[in-house]
Amino acid sequence: MNKYYNGGILIYLSIIVMFIGLSIVYLLNSTGISIFQNYKADIVRSQLLHNIKSGMAIFDDAELPDFDVNNEIQIQTIEDGTITIKRNSVWTLKYWGQAIYAGFGSRDQHRITNQFTICLYFKPQTGGNPSIPLQGEALITLGHLTNNDDDFGYDAYFERYNNNQKARLRFRLAIIDANLEHWTKTVIMDDIVDGNWYFLAVTFDGNSLNIYKNAEPVQSVLAQGVVDVEFLDVPGRNSLYLGRRSTSSHAGLFKGQTTNFGIWDSALDQSAITTIFSYGFSFDPLNSIDHYQEQDNLVSFWRLNEGSGIYLHDLSVNNITGSVNVPNWGGGEQQWVEDPDSHSYFMKTEFNGFERIEPFR
Repeated sequence: MNKYYNGGILIYLSIIVMFIGLSIVYLLNSTGISIFQNYKADIVRSQLLHNIKSGMAIFDDAELPDFDVNNEIQIQTIEDGTITIKRNSVWTLKYWGQAIYAGFGSRDQHRITNQFTICLYFKPQTGGNPSIPLQGEALITLGHLTNNDDDFGYDAYFERYNNNQKARLRFRLAIIDANLEHWTKTVIMDDIVDGNWYFLAVTFDGNSLNIYKNAEPVQSVLAQGVVDVEFLDVPGRNSLYLGRRSTSSHAGLFKGQTTNFGIWDSALDQSAITTIFSYGFSFDPLNSIDHYQEQDNLVSFWRLNEGSGIYLHDLSVNNITGSVNVPNWGGGEQQWVEDPDSHSYFMKTEFNGFERIEPFR
């Protein structure tokens, strides 16, 4: 009797264990399939976007569609429905080499003494022969520098070399060392020509001054001390400018385009600078992305893409509004141009019943 009773219990328990096991297997299988499908969809979308942006295809014989008249690409997928890729032309601030420049006023936030990073996209368009920036064209100015002991602040301007056949960007920084001695340190970026976008990054960490061209390190010089910010009481020399070098005249004004002008109160490393460069004009300085984690050190960031008007809006918490000095000719709107070779890209997808629109690089 006990023998049959024990056997029945064993069979009963075995059946329970079997059903529990089948339930677990089913749950794991369905969950695993769902996770895999979501992961696969994310990978496919990421690969698709990368291929569209880079002009590459997953297979050698595959062809990607062109953007239509509405600057859109629509791709039908089995799992995700329609994926829409949209591109917008990028507005940039245009300088004509006469009377137009950007000013950001005299602000204590910009009088950084210890560490800083400055980033800017610029595109010279002098249009001369040779097609390089003119001698002395200005790019960035804060202070007054003449390579003398009374230098203060920093500036960046163009100069010609190699018998006027090449152009370089020269960035100068006035510092005071531990012995209260004054120094003017310089780093340069060579081989600048008209019609090309360049990404400039300059960092100072209290020990060295570094310059990067398209996120690649170009030159580093010893610069131990603090930035000399003892600004003279001369109107305009304690203000921050783009495209203007002299406070007393309109000589040496920049001719070209700029966008994404950023300042941080820390010295970003090369990996962070590479991240900023890799995201191009769509870089968001307020978000932590990839190797960029310095959003809390952001002092100012102007997109310079307003497209109309004269005011330049700061994305940082300091909200320092700049403005464009515009001459009377041309109706006042010629300071904004759409760059035909530059675009910002957006993706719209419908996935699991939700619509999502986001920028992508």
